[in-house]
Amino acid sequence: MSKIVFSALVTALLAAALVWLSTYLKLPFWYCLLSSALFFAAPQSNLIGLVITLFTALLGILFGAIYLQISPYIPNFAYQMEVIVAVVVFLLFIITQTNYLKYFACSLITLSLLVLQNGNWVVICQTVVVGIVFGFIAKMISLLITGKSLN
Repeated sequence: MSKIVFSALVTALLAAALVWLSTYLKLPFWYCLLSSALFFAAPQSNLIGLVITLFTALLGILFGAIYLQISPYIPNFAYQMEVIVAVVVFLLFIITQTNYLKYFACSLITLSLLVLQNGNWVVICQTVVVGIVFGFIAKMISLLITGKSLN
């Protein structure tokens, strides 16, 4: 069996374990899988990448909570939702361009997850952390199997 096929098999088994764990913990497993994929797309595949991914994910959740808190207080006007989302995404993009939080897509996805979950930040935080940690484990094992180096 080639290293790539073996790596894919191990990653698939870890994804199945993640689905089982998230179901056991009563967390939305699709959100866990999506969060796991966030680490696979992270700019760095090491412990620093894990920390960056976790912080930018939590930043997105924070911005989602802010969005959900302020949107009812903004008076209705034409294109209200578009303007609010544009401002939130603009601010989030600016903040995620720092050296330590340079992972905009991660924060935007977790912001969206929080809004989709109607602001249940406890569930989303748990889901995102479990998913990202599983993604980290899966990617590390995959890199070890294929013999690639961490970046």
